[in-house]
Amino acid sequence: MERQQCPCCDYFTLEERADWEICPVCSWEDDGHDLNRQDAPSSCNRGLTLRQGRENFRQFGACESEMVQHVCSMDKRQHYRHASRTRE
Repeated sequence: MERQQCPCCDYFTLEERADWEICPVCSWEDDGHDLNRQDAPSSCNRGLTLRQGRENFRQFGACESEMVQHVCSMDKRQHYRHASRTRE
């Protein structure tokens, strides 16, 4: 099965998009937000916007600082494919 790309960290970790799955790399709960809606608050991510989650991931490796303890290690992260994206 080919994994889908997490909208927050850009790692291919999700079995399906918009299925409320929590990414093991950044702990973002995928409610369907994507780069075209990155400023809309995500209720399942406690009102965090995707833009904030992506910036948090760049800064400290999780969608929120409180989630750092729940994300996978750097060694496990290497098992997932990664491709950076930006909104055109």
